Amino acid sequence: VNFAYFRNGTKAGSTFTQQFVVSLSTGKKIKLKTEANSQYRNSGAFTLVDGINGDVHSYGRDWLGFWGPDLNAVIDLQRATKFSAVTVGIFQNEGSWIYFPKHLEVLGSDDNVHFVTLKRVAVEDSSQGGKNVEIYLGSQSARYVKVIAENAGTIPSGKPGAGDKAWLFVDEISIK
Repeated sequence: VNFAYFRNGTKAGSTFTQQFVVSLSTGKKIKLKTEANSQYRNSGAFTLVDGINGDVHSYGRDWLGFWGPDLNAVIDLQRATKFSAVTVGIFQNEGSWIYFPKHLEVLGSDDNVHFVTLKRVAVEDSSQGGKNVEIYLGSQSARYVKVIAENAGTIPSGKPGAGDKAWLFVDEISIK
């Protein structure tokens, strides 16, 4: 989508472009077990399903930051829905004590009480910057989809921030 301000039919400012990624989770209700840190809360849980991928150059804007706790998010698809993959945007910048999660886990439920693990994957921490981790699930159906990103925990010695809690930065969760 391109936006510009016009006055009397004449463009009066810069054009702003925003790309949206639409999936089954876009705009749906989402709840977090633990809120993001107040420093990186942005629009709260909705940041994860707003259709806007995080910008790796301004990671304070479109990302949720958790200093210590895991991400534990439940998305309500409003009815049982078929899907086959979940993509989670994650970010790493060791100099800022931001580390990829250890694992990503996707669970499904029809009652928001009893969840079944659909898949759990380890995340490789070999790169800096943002990346989207796509988790292929085969054919699934659920009303509620839970995504857990396990925080890296205490930063190991030899790394920036060693001995302190790691930041976990997460963005868009897309269900396809």
